[in-house]
Amino acid sequence: MATDGPALPTVPDLFTTWPPIRDELETETSSLQDETVRECLPFLNGFEGSSSNLQPNALPSLDRAKHIRFLHRSLQPLPAAFVGYDASRPWVIYWALTALSLLGEDIKPYRET
Repeated sequence: MATDGPALPTVPDLFTTWPPIRDELETETSSLQDETVRECLPFLNGFEGSSSNLQPNALPSLDRAKHIRFLHRSLQPLPAAFVGYDASRPWVIYWALTALSLLGEDIKPYRET
């Protein structure tokens, strides 16, 4: 059987429905999780009209320029109000630089000279 190209990745069934295990205790975190699931399920299921920016596999297209701007901003000094974020800063820098590299951006300016 001939195909027109490589098969597009699909979203595993596990991620196209509500979580199979749910705690009955309602907290702020569980409410936020429910809200996130409600917002994401249409994209993961590929419903018509869920977005005008969907690829054939029903996943939203990556807005490269927007992601690159976000990643560059995450590498700038943070305001004093973010002091609680300091312990995670090395990981944020690592992931931001890795993502920029994967997106084809030059990360040499971030290296120590």
